[in-house]
Amino acid sequence: MVSRTDLCKLHFDFNSTIGKSYDCAATSGTSMKRQMPSPATPVQNGTITAEGAALASTIYNGLHDSNGRRAYFWYQLGSQMSDAETEYDFTSGKWEIDISKLGGEWVTRGLKLLELDNLSSLDNVTYDTLRDWMFEGWQRYEDVLQTTWPDLSPFEAAGGKIISYHGESDNSIPPASSVRFHESVRSTMYSNMTFQKSTNALNE
Repeated sequence: MVSRTDLCKLHFDFNSTIGKSYDCAATSGTSMKRQMPSPATPVQNGTITAEGAALASTIYNGLHDSNGRRAYFWYQLGSQMSDAETEYDFTSGKWEIDISKLGGEWVTRGLKLLELDNLSSLDNVTYDTLRDWMFEGWQRYEDVLQTTWPDLSPFEAAGGKIISYHGESDNSIPPASSVRFHESVRSTMYSNMTFQKSTNALNE
């Protein structure tokens, strides 16, 4: 349970987990995993390594391109790292790549316009490739999938009210996206007010 994921993200030191033990029971698989079946896994136990801590830190830090520029937010600490999971092959006894069907199908059908329900591999896919896929998706589907228009004045003038909720442990859409939209609406509609007054006006 993480009560303040924002403070945790700012102050948690992943290296503090190095050397600590973990013990994960075997699973028989689930019928749903991010809208897709989840495979069975064997018993896992050991100690957290420096490599493992560095990997988790990199994942939670979000996507950056090859020049170190932030391309997209990631989820808050406390959310599952479903998109980074691997799949255990009981035949070979090895962990292998597990491409999220939800994300893979978005690329094959939504971006490449192919009748494929997933990517066959991530060979030659770089951080810059992921960045470019996101930009392409934003531009192609902005009119139906994006909530980026910050001036809600006509809606406000008509007496409209919005109740906005975003779970902090959402592992599908990063909460930071809702925070950014909230702030863009506040700064656009109440630009002549102080931060506190504009926040109060938006809340009202």
